[in-house]
Amino acid sequence: MDWIRQRARGCLSNLEMHPKFTLKRMCKQIVGTDRPTEKAITASLDWASGGLYLYELTGKQKVDEMLRIFDYARARYGCDVFVMDSLMRLGVAGDDYNGQEAVVFKIVDWAMAMNVHVHLVAHAKKGERERGAPGLEDIKGAVEIGANAFDIISVWRDRKVEEAVTLLANSDPDAAVKLKVEKPGVIVNVAEQRNGDFVGKVGLWFDQATYRYRSSIDGEAWKRTDRAPWRGVAGRRQRRRPVKSGIGQPAAMGSPTTESSPMERCFPA
Repeated sequence: MDWIRQRARGCLSNLEMHPKFTLKRMCKQIVGTDRPTEKAITASLDWASGGLYLYELTGKQKVDEMLRIFDYARARYGCDVFVMDSLMRLGVAGDDYNGQEAVVFKIVDWAMAMNVHVHLVAHAKKGERERGAPGLEDIKGAVEIGANAFDIISVWRDRKVEEAVTLLANSDPDAAVKLKVEKPGVIVNVAEQRNGDFVGKVGLWFDQATYRYRSSIDGEAWKRTDRAPWRGVAGRRQRRRPVKSGIGQPAAMGSPTTESSPMERCFPA
């Protein structure tokens, strides 16, 4: 959602979740409540449609076909941020390390050629999840997955804290609230940042009702509120016709267009 606020255009391929459930969660994030009204849902989706495009496929997809869809989203809609969820849904076996390396190289090469950002979701090894926020060596699969990534960011839920809060809620509610406030339940680990300066961990608090995260400095601003990012923001952006460019170069954006396309799997939210 923050990408959209920054005027980026994102193309999301969540092969593990149907788009309607993805949009349901996004509506909660945008509006800031577990039960948004019909009017709020319509307004939030209209706001998001200016910068969000979903690939309507759940299951498996070959990386070459995925990149072909991304090519289309880049050329027609000007998308500059792409998400693939996840690596193991791209037609490569969990023990096929050579295949995983080839997939990662294709994604990296395509992202550099198109001058865009691609976020690839790669799960952590099961045994490492209980030890803390995963790092570079904890990525499930070939070592080349992390070695060829420009940035590596892991998100880890501290389930021990969650369990402690749940247990205290029955016996000592005040202590449960204090623990929940003082101890972050989520750790974000920036394990690598090739072109940046910060590498380290940040504690966050997760609100299950709104699917929002907040940091300690966010304070009162991140409490549930009816204020939403789409309020006061212009609605749907105008689509623009791509201008032909050289091979391997990002398409420039030209005059507006409303023409349709057979590639309806990549559609505005």
